[in-house]
Amino acid sequence: MRRPERCNVSDLFRGSPSRLHDADLVITAEGSLDGQTPFGKVPTEIARRAKTAGVPVVALAGTIRKGVRLNFDCGIDAFASILTLPCSLEDAIS
Repeated sequence: MRRPERCNVSDLFRGSPSRLHDADLVITAEGSLDGQTPFGKVPTEIARRAKTAGVPVVALAGTIRKGVRLNFDCGIDAFASILTLPCSLEDAIS
């Protein structure tokens, strides 16, 4: 049975709370950053944990879509697309 993604994120930080407290910046990424991201996607769980440590968070994404500003309320301080021009998924991956 597959566990929710946020459980896997928890495993990354288990036993190492200093990883975030020692950081100056957290950079996270997702294929698409949008209004659904705050509802269970990894970047917002990472941002929530970083905020408790007082660390700013930047999220990178292949696409930025409708509702993306909701992520500011979840601890993401800034976001940007890694693509310079609109393109197909196939072209983006290559």
